[in-house]
Amino acid sequence: MKKISALILTLAMVFSLAACGGGNQNPQSAPELELGSPEEILNSIWNNVSEDQKFPVAGGDMENIQEDKAGKFNMENMDVVTSVLHMSEETAASVSEAATLIHAMNANTFTAVAVKLNEGVNAEEFVNSVKTDVEGTQWMCGFPDYLLVYTLGDYVVYVIGETELTTEIFKTAIETSYGENAHFSLELALS
Repeated sequence: MKKISALILTLAMVFSLAACGGGNQNPQSAPELELGSPEEILNSIWNNVSEDQKFPVAGGDMENIQEDKAGKFNMENMDVVTSVLHMSEETAASVSEAATLIHAMNANTFTAVAVKLNEGVNAEEFVNSVKTDVEGTQWMCGFPDYLLVYTLGDYVVYVIGETELTTEIFKTAIETSYGENAHFSLELALS
């Protein structure tokens, strides 16, 4: 009788332990990252730059200009898209929304761009197009040192500018803002 009781208790323990562990077999997927608009992305990054590292910036295009923060950028005027975002018309056709954050004294010192890609656009192909477009830019008033690109879901964030501002300050700020959700895509020396 003792053996049967011990066997029943042992089986009960085994089944109860199996039941406790069974909840982990179908883990819930992580919630999708809520990013908001391209300007909210750039402002989140800018807010993670320490005050002693900040410099005068403005964002947006002439119709949506913002002082000291990012602003919406209208993608309809291709001359402005090409000169400010350094994006060809073909590359720009992949974008549904955009925002900028630009050094107030010299855009070649620091220009950050966040874009939301149209549905179905491959982020890696878009990054390669931006790389090609930036490398093909005819720079005036100096050359930026680096192009740095991250993807965040269906958004792409890139910055062109001086080494310290791109590869140190901006890189640290985007990784602080978005952690492992900020997927490092490209770092390219331009000069």
